[in-house]
Amino acid sequence: MKLKYYYSLFGYLFLVLTNMVEAQQMTSVNELEKFYKKHKHTLPNPSEGWQEVWIIMPKEKDFINEHQTELVNARVYVEDGVISKVYYDNDKYVENVYGIDKVKNGSASFQKVYLDLNYNVTEVFTAFTHKVIFKDHQADVQSPIERDSYHGNVVFFSNEKKVDKHGFYVFVKDLDNDDYDFLGYLNKKCKDEADCESLESLRIPLRRGNYEVFTVQNKIQFDRRMPMKKHDLIVAENQCQMIKLEANN
Repeated sequence: MKLKYYYSLFGYLFLVLTNMVEAQQMTSVNELEKFYKKHKHTLPNPSEGWQEVWIIMPKEKDFINEHQTELVNARVYVEDGVISKVYYDNDKYVENVYGIDKVKNGSASFQKVYLDLNYNVTEVFTAFTHKVIFKDHQADVQSPIERDSYHGNVVFFSNEKKVDKHGFYVFVKDLDNDDYDFLGYLNKKCKDEADCESLESLRIPLRRGNYEVFTVQNKIQFDRRMPMKKHDLIVAENQCQMIKLEANN
């Protein structure tokens, strides 16, 4: 009986190690799709927390792929089975995204949240579906940025009467490609910074450095523009800045 047990254990360990080697050698979407087809029923289906993943980047011509590769290693945050945040290695911040389905068979999808500025309209919208494959990673996946000692925090809050209806989108400008990355949405009212609780504010960890942050109020004006304000930020390590958001009159 013992010999049979050890043979079974050895077979299981061999299968796990084989899967891990296969996964570590993933370099193309074609290889990943073959791996996924073979192992999708054994891949994790997390409902909460940070997870290690592969992201298959969109192929549309209009999509600006700053990573210059079709397959990217990343981490995503899952809330109630839906992806809500993504972190690409070496980025200075965590990007919020719009999850479009729940995790199933080790896979899920999200779209990027865009800020479009032109002469006729200011618009916030979602586009370009990113497919995510979850890695069979058993260890705890740490929260990015905050595990790095070289970071500070920026906390946005507001005491506008109708902030629940006309909240604020927060974007940071990517200076490498002039794109805007979505950091979060604030729609909770807070009396003042001294009484502002975490659930009533938008707390954003950023690696130290200079940032151009744009806050866009969720309100369409007569000229089809949404009220917007620019914030030039200098983020220092281990420091916290409080920024009050107010409606533009």
